[in-house]
Amino acid sequence: MFLRHFFQVIFSNGLPFLLVCAAGIAQGIVFFWVLAPRLLPTYWAERALVEFGVSIGATSTGLLLLRMADPDGKTPVLRDFTFKQIFHVLITGGGFFDVLVPIPLTSVTRSAWPLFVVVTTVIAMLLLAHPAVGRRCARLCRCRTQAPSSMPPPSSPRRPPEPPPTGARRGSRIVPAGVADDDDGGAAPAEPLPSLDSDYTLDESRSQAQFL
Repeated sequence: MFLRHFFQVIFSNGLPFLLVCAAGIAQGIVFFWVLAPRLLPTYWAERALVEFGVSIGATSTGLLLLRMADPDGKTPVLRDFTFKQIFHVLITGGGFFDVLVPIPLTSVTRSAWPLFVVVTTVIAMLLLAHPAVGRRCARLCRCRTQAPSSMPPPSSPRRPPEPPPTGARRGSRIVPAGVADDDDGGAAPAEPLPSLDSDYTLDESRSQAQFL
């Protein structure tokens, strides 16, 4: 008789029931892939997996998923989860937050919106109390305070580069064009080379003398 009444209530309110189930699954998936890698310092996959099982089912579901992910118990996730459950059960696992807050609040207000506001406020406070949030806020404040001082000073106008000297290089010295390098390290004027016209004139005069 009890089961019959239970299924009648479920089928009569099928759409809200399906919406709640879909919202719970979507919440678990978002928490697993988005929040867990950013909030959990070590072994985030195993810790998020056991919490995902607890949120969509029961504690046994979470432990079963953890055993599938870590069958040999090589991670400290099971020990940490055990210590966490001691305080979790007293507050949200059928304790103060699950019994003493929702029932009086919904019975007095005749609405679920106040409970939604309370739940959202508690979740926001828990997220803000995480150490990673404080470190990120401090990093952002430090970056904003150091932003003006970290700017480079205005650069002075640069002078145009001087053209390189022309000539041949002798070791560490540059000898200008038209100047010969002597043995003493000084520069002496180079002797002019004989021109082709003078050589041609001399040879021509010699050939004419022999002919005569």
